[in-house]
Amino acid sequence: MSAVLSLPVDAPDESAGALRPGMTVRWKASRYLVGALQGANVHLAAMDEGGQDALVLVCILVSAPDFAVLKTDGTPQEPETVPDLSVLDRLDEEQLEHVRCWERHVREVLTGRPAGARDGAFTTRHGYDPATTTRTARYDSAA
Repeated sequence: MSAVLSLPVDAPDESAGALRPGMTVRWKASRYLVGALQGANVHLAAMDEGGQDALVLVCILVSAPDFAVLKTDGTPQEPETVPDLSVLDRLDEEQLEHVRCWERHVREVLTGRPAGARDGAFTTRHGYDPATTTRTARYDSAA
């Protein structure tokens, strides 16, 4: 096997956030050089003695239990933290209460169960029983 150089992912301009040619990865307990990305496939060049090159779907590679992008010292690069961009976190209290009110209505339309009711401890309101009323009719009742 010939010597293969890998792109150091701990260099200032690089991160493990995107898979790119030249990166070293761990997959199936072996080290590989990312040779090329072609559509949904990634070409991997084996870096370990006796290893075999591979062509694999990117989704299979990155979902493997032992997958990691490796730093130049061979240790796994820490994955980037994805910030929580929940829209609800951006709402003020009045807007949040409005959303919660609609959530209660939608849940009752879908299930027939009023907000806060326990299993078997409620009577379905007229027009909200899924057994006797269509979903469209239940939505019309909620509006």
